[in-house]
Amino acid sequence: MSSWKKNLITLSVIIFISNAGITSVLAFLPFFIREVGTPAGQSLEFWSSMIYSVSFVFICLMGPVWGMVGDKYGHKININRALIGITIVFTLMVFARSVYDLFFLRLLFGILVGYYPASMALMSNMSPKDKLGVTLGTLQTSAVAGGIAGPLIGGVLADLVGYREVFLIIAAAHLICVIASMWFITDSKTTAPKEEKVSFFDNVKYVLNSGPLRTMFIAVLAMQVSLFIIQPVFSLFVELLAKGVTLRIASLTGIIFASTAVSQFLFTPFWGKKGDREGYNNILVKSLLYAGIFSLLQFVAQTPNQLLFIRVMFGVFVAGIIPSAYTIMAKNTSLDKKGVVFGLASSAGAIGGAVGSLSGGLVAVMFGIRSVFIFSGAFLIITSLFIIQKKKK
Repeated sequence: MSSWKKNLITLSVIIFISNAGITSVLAFLPFFIREVGTPAGQSLEFWSSMIYSVSFVFICLMGPVWGMVGDKYGHKININRALIGITIVFTLMVFARSVYDLFFLRLLFGILVGYYPASMALMSNMSPKDKLGVTLGTLQTSAVAGGIAGPLIGGVLADLVGYREVFLIIAAAHLICVIASMWFITDSKTTAPKEEKVSFFDNVKYVLNSGPLRTMFIAVLAMQVSLFIIQPVFSLFVELLAKGVTLRIASLTGIIFASTAVSQFLFTPFWGKKGDREGYNNILVKSLLYAGIFSLLQFVAQTPNQLLFIRVMFGVFVAGIIPSAYTIMAKNTSLDKKGVVFGLASSAGAIGGAVGSLSGGLVAVMFGIRSVFIFSGAFLIITSLFIIQKKKK
């Protein structure tokens, strides 16, 4: 078997396992925060937001740094570094005794994570040119599949064995990934030709000077804010709706979380084909608008079943946002700038995740848990109207 095929199979499995492990905590993290306790006079919603958001801040800051490390020392080393770091962080989470411990460990997680961009870079270098799309698409499919399985597995395991035991299982799974990476992955021997040095601010200026790119960055940021403003309090909202339901809360939360990812996974190809026919700008506007409407509808959900249906429909339209935005970026970016633009778009997404996670708990404290869905939907609807206005100009 050729080295690039062996790498693709190994990385696909690693990405699935790691993403499933990382996302599995979404189903129960607020409950674990409640178990360790919050300082007197400080709310669970506030600390849930802080602990969620701190990772995104450091993912955004460290992304370019780890990218340079991979370019200089090799992407396999960078992948192993990230996987070992994640293993250590989740092992330490088993022993967390306060929200301060959890906050620090989530901060450390944000600093050390970064195996996915490194995996994409490695396979971009090794894959034959005529197989590049299929190769990167396979890695993306593994990531989405892991995101589907993670919350469901995490919720069920949390109810069966306990929160700390789930952290230990995640650490063990990542240790297996480290061994698989060391044993099976072959690093690329290719080196990029020397080019004229371009500063970070020159790259930012390139994006800001392009109207379509500016608009797409706003769309990516708005979507991430909309998704992550919900996450710190979503488990608590499910708990609020589930009074009298016999299924355990963490398991129920995992099922509802997973339902959104499943519909997103199933409908991404549909929106891609539709975008080729109708134009990606039209698909992006429709996806933002209807995703915003269904996000708003979560405000009126009275039962877990109602919330489940709304989340499925929300995922159907969320599926059209990121592929459309990234396709529009690609069509408006020169070949020598695509890596830079996609890297900065990833940072914009991390900023949106940080802002959303931090503000979600604050909004819930100030206006109630249901109010976060109004803010979530409003971000998406306003962004769709903004893009329509830009097109008219």
